[in-house]
Amino acid sequence: MTTLSHMKGVRTRYRNTLYTEIQEGNSILHAEISKPHRQEMVHKSAKCIEKLKVYINKLEIQSSKVASSLEEDQSGTADKLADEDCKLCSDATDCYLELENFKERLVDNIKLETTENVEKVNPSDFIQLQQEMKDIIQTQLKQQEEIIKSQQKSESVETNVKLPKIDIISFNGDKTKWNEFWDSFESTIDQNKRLSNIDKFNYLKSKLVGDAKYAISGLNVSHENYIVAVNILKERFGNTQDVIDLHYCEMINLQCPSNKTYS
Repeated sequence: MTTLSHMKGVRTRYRNTLYTEIQEGNSILHAEISKPHRQEMVHKSAKCIEKLKVYINKLEIQSSKVASSLEEDQSGTADKLADEDCKLCSDATDCYLELENFKERLVDNIKLETTENVEKVNPSDFIQLQQEMKDIIQTQLKQQEEIIKSQQKSESVETNVKLPKIDIISFNGDKTKWNEFWDSFESTIDQNKRLSNIDKFNYLKSKLVGDAKYAISGLNVSHENYIVAVNILKERFGNTQDVIDLHYCEMINLQCPSNKTYS
């Protein structure tokens, strides 16, 4: 089981990485760039932007995990940690937005200069220039794919973290039991602000069996898919009229008591 100290250590590593990338971003933004180095700065900007986005997301998830693991009497500590992480994520967001604008201006300048110089080059030089631009684009795409794969692998590991045990009833798809299950789950898990949507989704899947489990079996664990899963379950099992009809059928199928008396 993951300990609180381990989760805090992971949070610290994510914060340190964000600090480093913010400094790198500011260094790029304030650098004096000569024409021969503009394309290099485009690469650096793109890489820094992607890493900032990845570690903002990682820190937000880890911050939520740490907060949910703190005891009730440590709510002040949880709020303090949340404020620190929120401030850092906000600074990182400002940085990557500035970098995106900076990168776009660099790319526009390169394109403009390339267009102006097209008439000055011979056909062979132009073909070589096109190939160089193609190579640059492919390199950027490859870098983005590697970062995304790394993020997905990390998220997969995070979703497998063992969650604290919370005792609530399970739900097997019986519509007459939906309200009882959802009232318990909603008050204990769904409205718990210390849990991330990923945590809530893991709790939800652990409490579903039978038809209910099958109904959302095609969804991967993610922030957005938790909301999708809840809506699917509500639409399929929480229809009020369906529940009324089921109760009515149960009543009319009961045997009527006999009016016969015995002496």
